[in-house]
Amino acid sequence: MNLMCPLCGTPEPAHLYTKKAFTVFRCPSCTLAFTWPQLSEQAGRRLYGNTYFESWGIDGDPSVREMKKRTFDLRLKAIEKHIPPGRILDVGCATGFFLEAASDRGWSAYGVDVNPHAVELARKQFGDRVIEGTIDDARLGGEMFDAITMSDALEHVHDPFRTLFRANELLRNGGIVAVVTPNVRGISSILLGRRWPHLKAEHQFYFSPRTLSYVLQKAGFRVLSVRPALKALSLNYIYAQRTVTRVPLLTPLVSAVRRVLPASVGRKPLYFLAGEMFALAQKEGSPRLSNNSSML
Repeated sequence: MNLMCPLCGTPEPAHLYTKKAFTVFRCPSCTLAFTWPQLSEQAGRRLYGNTYFESWGIDGDPSVREMKKRTFDLRLKAIEKHIPPGRILDVGCATGFFLEAASDRGWSAYGVDVNPHAVELARKQFGDRVIEGTIDDARLGGEMFDAITMSDALEHVHDPFRTLFRANELLRNGGIVAVVTPNVRGISSILLGRRWPHLKAEHQFYFSPRTLSYVLQKAGFRVLSVRPALKALSLNYIYAQRTVTRVPLLTPLVSAVRRVLPASVGRKPLYFLAGEMFALAQKEGSPRLSNNSSML
């Protein structure tokens, strides 16, 4: 098997982890980590079926909605330090929690997602401003957005560079792209190793601050900041997600504590670092996409 790094082209990436359905490799040169074999489109359609978001507890405890809103408010405040509310596109919008948070803050919110069931739910509130598909094939006009967000989305796509290039096309000059993605060089990844909860079949690329900055710059953005991503969590939120993201020690501990504490404690928001990073970058120009400008 003659593997090459899809970002810098270095041959013979190092074996990192082997999971049940895939193996994770890391480039010894640029440190990009990626899965092999890559998830096929057919497998992806099966994976992102009607039950994909249901397993995250989005229809369960109301604290899930509240915690997500608090998290998204933090990210929107960071964007608003650079530009005022305008038109915003959320890539991988799921059922629309981010769109709700953005609308509440005065943004004109749009979304795109590949999951038809999630799109159907989001359209109940946002109508045809929610598009089924990817940012690459969505019929959207150039330079129509002031900001584009990708929360837990970039690691899913087949070609992150092309996705970021498309975001550049859709942003007005000076527009902001905000990316939240797992940090493969973060403390939780290093400590948990192959038990890191972000190692999933649907995650095809794992970035470090260095590699994320590189692909952003390559796509025509000036990187403003890359920092650890805070996430609002509560005991109830963690409990609701226990079936999809089991964290060693933490998940059983939360289940036990939740049984003995008052219900009000279970709803209290706490802010954690969850192994992800939050990057902000600003459009500086419109780079040309050549036939070779791809990560694959």
